[in-house]
Amino acid sequence: MWSHARANAMSAVPRYPVLRLNVAQYHAMLRAGILTADDPVELLAGWLIEKMPKNPRHRATTRLLRGAALIALGLLTLTGVVWLPDRALPPPDAPRLLAQLRGEHCDYHLTLDGCTAMDEWWFLVRDYQHYCRDQAVRCLDRHHDGDTATALAGMLPALQDIQTCDGGYSIRSRAVELIGRIGDRRHIPALAAHLASEPRQRLSAGATGCRAVLEDPGIIREAMENLRGK
Repeated sequence: MWSHARANAMSAVPRYPVLRLNVAQYHAMLRAGILTADDPVELLAGWLIEKMPKNPRHRATTRLLRGAALIALGLLTLTGVVWLPDRALPPPDAPRLLAQLRGEHCDYHLTLDGCTAMDEWWFLVRDYQHYCRDQAVRCLDRHHDGDTATALAGMLPALQDIQTCDGGYSIRSRAVELIGRIGDRRHIPALAAHLASEPRQRLSAGATGCRAVLEDPGIIREAMENLRGK
């Protein structure tokens, strides 16, 4: 049975070079509606993998195989493995997600099932902390409250978009977009000051051979226009 499943998996690997997806491209497909919550797929090492029904034995096996695959691909080392047992975390809300955005924890991420708890092995790969903050902003888009826009406006100077050469994390730009949607005219001065500062992306630790560029000022201006129309 195992050899049959293994043979099927090996035959599914294409012979010719294919374009692998990064996290940003995967989430862009979600936003565009190419993938939906009804699609049983997940992103693993750049591949869209079909999900299978899970039971305790399957979950344990999946964790081991995922770790082995990522080690083989050079995406992590054994010293980078962290075991997070299944946890009964409270549902995500704005205060918890803002704390994650500040770097106080990394408990939630956005999946096809919504904003859910990270309850499996987590691997301290390059840009891990940036990924946590990026996921916090994405989840805040679904779980914000009346104070979220004000909190984000106050955090803008401390946030940054991250450039990884082959992609990046638009952490601050997403925060600006969210302020433009859920904020009001009171937040225009914070956005104006942010625009005047000419915010620049920061290179990730592993980014070599590329340079940081200015964050898109059009996103800031559009957010300000949205607030003026309220």
